[in-house]
Amino acid sequence: MSGRKPHKLDLYRLAVQHPQAEVLFMLRAYAHYARRDAGHRPSHFQGRLREDFAGTAALATTWVAMDEGHRALALESDYRTVRWSLWRAERELGPRRHDLHLIYADVMAIDRPVAPPVDIVAALNFSTFIYHERLGLKAYFRLARRCLAPGGLLVVDAFGGPGTEGPALQRRRVTPPAHEGMRPFTYVWEQRAFDPVTRRIDCRIHFEYPGQKALKNAFHYDWRLWTLAELREVMIEAGLAPVEVWHRRRPGDLRYQPVRHLAGGEDYVAYVIGRRGPVGTGRPGTPSQRLQSVPAGG
Repeated sequence: MSGRKPHKLDLYRLAVQHPQAEVLFMLRAYAHYARRDAGHRPSHFQGRLREDFAGTAALATTWVAMDEGHRALALESDYRTVRWSLWRAERELGPRRHDLHLIYADVMAIDRPVAPPVDIVAALNFSTFIYHERLGLKAYFRLARRCLAPGGLLVVDAFGGPGTEGPALQRRRVTPPAHEGMRPFTYVWEQRAFDPVTRRIDCRIHFEYPGQKALKNAFHYDWRLWTLAELREVMIEAGLAPVEVWHRRRPGDLRYQPVRHLAGGEDYVAYVIGRRGPVGTGRPGTPSQRLQSVPAGG
């Protein structure tokens, strides 16, 4: 089988994203904190997700597909990416496409009362690393808190460790599932430069697909490599509590759990989760105005 010619977002989604596992993780984390509320009003989970810096909107699409009661809002500031994500969502969700609102907008432009409060705000794929200054990061965390219903979670991810603070190149073979109609390809992650003074890091993603010219610099990231301690501190300053790091407690463990410490000298990928709580406090959410999705034929 020759396979169809892939879009770079096809390759990114297959090589980088694991939306089903991440949705299940977020639901488990929400249940973990809800169980802490014994003696308070019960958690009013409404099945609403906001995916910021959505890119392919894989997380929001999978969230909706996983349960008929789920609804999602996905925000992305690149118009061509939004158009591709709409095509993909329509393919995957069919008649339930309208349970996903995919919005072409900067995340800072969509705040309450424009959108209803959500149970989870997710900013994954290291998206918060776009903020180079503490004030910008705190402003985003404050907005995310305002968008949460009482008891809701802000979920971000981060990577770090000694192997991330310098040039590096990693190659990995990716075999797409048969229904994608694509050939196996090579994913290349490059860390081109790192400045320990500013913690600014230059990262690139390249793809090598059979029968095509290598796709160099398919994605380029100019990030600040925030530490887990910094992310926790800024979330707390933004009014979220508790704020915890989630990581695998033992090598080979597939489940992320709250941890107080990580072993030094090792690279990591972890989640930092902040909560708006306790459940039952705060003002009720304002009814939403109608959010307009980018038209499929626009």
